[in-house]
Amino acid sequence: MINIWKAKGGKNMSIVYNLDVRCHEMLKYLLYQDGYTSITQLAEEMNISKRSVYYDIRKINEWMEAQHLSELVVERKKGIRIDDEQKAMIRAGLKMIPSELAYVFTPTERVKIIICSILQRNRNLFLDDFMDFCQVSRNTTISDVKEAGRIISEYQLQLIYENGKGYHIKGDLVRKRSIYFSYFSSIADFYKKGILPLDAPEKVQEFLDRLKDIENALDVQYVQGTLYTIAVFFSTIDNRTDVVEFSKKEKMEIMDTKEYEMVSRRFSDLKESEQLYLTLHLLGSRMQSIPVDFMEEESGQESQWLSRILVKAFSRIAGVGFSKERELTEALAAHLKTSMYRYRYGVQLANPMLDNIKNEYGDLFELTARTCKYLEKEIGFPIPEGEIAYITLHFGAFISAGQEKENRLRILIVCPNGVSTANMIWGEIQTLVPDADVVDVCSLREYERAHDYNVVISTVVIENEKDLILVHPILTDNDRMKVLQRCMKYKHENNVSISNITEIASKYMTNDNLQKFKEELIELFSKNSLKQYVEHKKKPQKKAPEGDFLFFPPKAPFLLPGG
Repeated sequence: MINIWKAKGGKNMSIVYNLDVRCHEMLKYLLYQDGYTSITQLAEEMNISKRSVYYDIRKINEWMEAQHLSELVVERKKGIRIDDEQKAMIRAGLKMIPSELAYVFTPTERVKIIICSILQRNRNLFLDDFMDFCQVSRNTTISDVKEAGRIISEYQLQLIYENGKGYHIKGDLVRKRSIYFSYFSSIADFYKKGILPLDAPEKVQEFLDRLKDIENALDVQYVQGTLYTIAVFFSTIDNRTDVVEFSKKEKMEIMDTKEYEMVSRRFSDLKESEQLYLTLHLLGSRMQSIPVDFMEEESGQESQWLSRILVKAFSRIAGVGFSKERELTEALAAHLKTSMYRYRYGVQLANPMLDNIKNEYGDLFELTARTCKYLEKEIGFPIPEGEIAYITLHFGAFISAGQEKENRLRILIVCPNGVSTANMIWGEIQTLVPDADVVDVCSLREYERAHDYNVVISTVVIENEKDLILVHPILTDNDRMKVLQRCMKYKHENNVSISNITEIASKYMTNDNLQKFKEELIELFSKNSLKQYVEHKKKPQKKAPEGDFLFFPPKAPFLLPGG
C-alpha cells in the first residue's frame, strides 16, 4: 500500500510503503515455512485467489524495497523460499510497522468501504478489488457485497454488476452523493492513515490545500473531516459526466454567499453545478450557524409530520411515554425544518458534542439511532451521526422533564417482624433499586392508608393496599422479580435498560431464574409500550399530508443552514 503526502510548506512528495493486514499475515506465514511455499498453498492458506496472491506479493516487494531488503522471488513450479538471514531482517522490519496498519475492519466498516469505493470510483471495480481493500476472503466479500446491496436498496438505489464493467450503483444522483458523504466521514481516517489506498493521493492533497485556503480566507472553521471528505470526492470528479441540477432559486441563494465567491475563484476548473454543490457542503459544515431561513409553509408541514413519526417510533422502541409530547414534537419539528436539506445532500452537521453524547448517553443514542431508521425510510436518505446526536438530546431532555415529578419512585417497607428484619430488607431494596428516590421503613402500626408511595413492600398482608408487594422476611428470587417489575412501571428513566436491571438482578438470582425474569421483564416493557402507543393512536391527530410521497418532492424548497 502506498501513502503519499506533501511536507508542510513544501511541494515535494514523500512516498511511504505500508503493509496492509493481509500482506502482513502472508509475510508472517512465509517466515515460519521451511523450504518452498507454492502459490496454490498460499492461496488456500489465506483463503484468496491466486490472482490476489500475486497482487499481495507485489505490494510486499514494494515494502521490501523500501526497507532495503531483497524482494520475494516466485520460482516457476516451486514457489517462494526465504532464507534464514532474510527472515531475520524481515522480522526486524515488521516490528517497525505502526499498530494501526494491522487494523481489522468490522463488517459495517467493510460494507461502507465497498459502497463508498463504488460511488467515488475512477475505474472499474470487481470482487477482487473489494477483497484487496477489506483484506477478507472471497466468501466474506460476497456476503458484504450482498449486504451493501440490501442497505442501498433502502434508499431506492440498486447495486448492479455488469460483465467487464464491474459494480456500479444505479439511481438518483443526489441520493447517491448523500450516501457517500454520510458514510465516508466514518471511514475517512482509514485513508488518512494509509490503511486504505487513495486512487489519486496527489490530487486529494491539491484539493485539500485549496479548501483550507478558503477556510483561512473566510476566517471560519468547518466540521472536522469535512474538507478531507470533499477533497477525496472531488479528486475523481473528472471521470463523472452526471451533475447535480439546481433550480434558479437555489442557484441564487447559493451564489449570494462569500463561500461561493471563494469557490468560483479557487475552483474555476470545476463546472458551475459542481461549484454550487461544493459551496453547499461548505455552508452546511460551518461550525458557526448561519441565521438564514428560507422555509416555506409546506416544508413546515412536512417537518411536523416527520417529528410525529419520530416521537411515536421512539415511544415504541424505548417503551416510554412523554407527558409533554406536543412540546417535544414541536421542538423536533423546528430542528427538522432546518435539517431537511442536510439529509438530502449528505451535508455533515457541526456537532462537536457527538463523541461526548455517544459516550455519556450510549443507550439513549442507540435507541435514537434505531428510531431514526423510521425517518430514513420516510425520506429515503441516511441520517448522519451528528444529526442523530442532536435528536438524542431532544429525547433526553423531554424524558427527564416529563418524568421528574410524575415518576418519582417512592418505596415503603412495612415490617412487623422487628427492626433487624426491616433493616435487612431495606438494605437489599437499596441495592436492588438504586435509582429509587425514597426508601422508607415503618411498622404495621405506623402504616397509614393514605400515603404517596408508589410501591409498598410488606412481609404480611395489608388489606386494601393496591400497591402491595408481599415478600418473605428473607427475599427470594421471586420476591426480587416482583419488586423490580413493579418498580419499572413507575420508573422509565432513559438510563435504565433491561440489561441494567438484569445485571443487578444477576447478583441475587440463579441462571434459570434470571432468564425467566428477563423474559418477563421484556414482556412487561412490550405491554407498557404497546399500551402507550394504542392510547396515543386514540387521540385526535392532525391530518397527515395526503398521498404516498417522499418528503422531498421534485420542487422541495432549498434551505441554507439556520439551526
